[in-house]
Amino acid sequence: MANQKDQKRKLLAIQRIFLEKTDPSHPLTLAQITEELAALDIDAERKSIYACIDALREAGMDIQMKRDPYPAYYVDRRHFTPGEMTLLVDIVRSCPSITNANAAMLTKKIMGLASEGQLAGLKGRIDVPERDHRRSKYLLFNVRKIQEAIRRKKQV
Repeated sequence: MANQKDQKRKLLAIQRIFLEKTDPSHPLTLAQITEELAALDIDAERKSIYACIDALREAGMDIQMKRDPYPAYYVDRRHFTPGEMTLLVDIVRSCPSITNANAAMLTKKIMGLASEGQLAGLKGRIDVPERDHRRSKYLLFNVRKIQEAIRRKKQV
């Protein structure tokens, strides 16, 4: 029997595979999930993968199955829909008060919430030319300070 550490590693790897590689348009069969795990040097039997899928469902992950022609699994609902992520990326990239470096960092984080299949719709959206950001260099720092002042009911 595999030890507890290997089981936890397998469960986390399957969760990451689902989040990074699946969506309703890109489901994975059990054989494909097994291949993904093998690429990570993780051995898995069919029953243990089913057990991991059940555990992830119990933890609140919306894993669905479709038969076309073989059973394939995917994450259906995410924190943000592809349309919402596109909107967020466009807002970040077009905001004149965010530096290009901060916009790139935020865009990368937003894109990290999408599956590989959803990423194609997020890339290459709005490109904003280089702007003068001398005054907005500390924007994110200042936003945190303002939020803290509001929380403490202090004057800014």
